[in-house]
Amino acid sequence: LSQYPHEREVLLPPLSGLEAMGSSVEGTMLNIHSRLSLNLAAQTLEQVLSRRRKMLMDMSTGIEFELRDILGDGPLYKTALKILRKALAYGALAQTPDWFNDDDNFSQVLNEVLYLQRILTNEVRKLDSALDKNELNLRSWKARGPARIMLL
Repeated sequence: LSQYPHEREVLLPPLSGLEAMGSSVEGTMLNIHSRLSLNLAAQTLEQVLSRRRKMLMDMSTGIEFELRDILGDGPLYKTALKILRKALAYGALAQTPDWFNDDDNFSQVLNEVLYLQRILTNEVRKLDSALDKNELNLRSWKARGPARIMLL
C-alpha cells in the first residue's frame, strides 16, 4: 500500500482490513508493520443499503407461514398466497433498495403489507369465490370494504 502515485498499489478484497502490528523508522521512511484481516461476518455495502428491503421480504415469508396456519394448505391458502406475492411484486418489492431507506416510504410500505395481511386472513373467502366466477358481481360487498378494494 502506498500513498504515492508512482508506486505500485495493492487492491484488497471487500470486507478486509489492515491491522497495524507495529511501526519503525528507516531514515525518512515510516514503516508500519501490518497484517491483513478478513471479516466474513460484516455485511457488504449492498447488503447494508438493502437491509430494510430484506426485512420486508423476511416479513412476507412470515406472513406466508401465518396464512398457512390460519387457512390450512387448501385452495384458500393458495389463493391468498398468489394475491400476496402479486401484490408485493407489483407494489412494495418493485421499489429499489434505496427507496426503503426513506423513513416515510418504509413506514408506508409496512402499513400496506400489514393491511394486506389482515385482508387476506379475514376476506380471502370472498376473494376466492369472486375469482372462481366468470361474471363478477360486487353488489353485496361494502363499497369501500377491503375485499372489494383488493379485488379491484
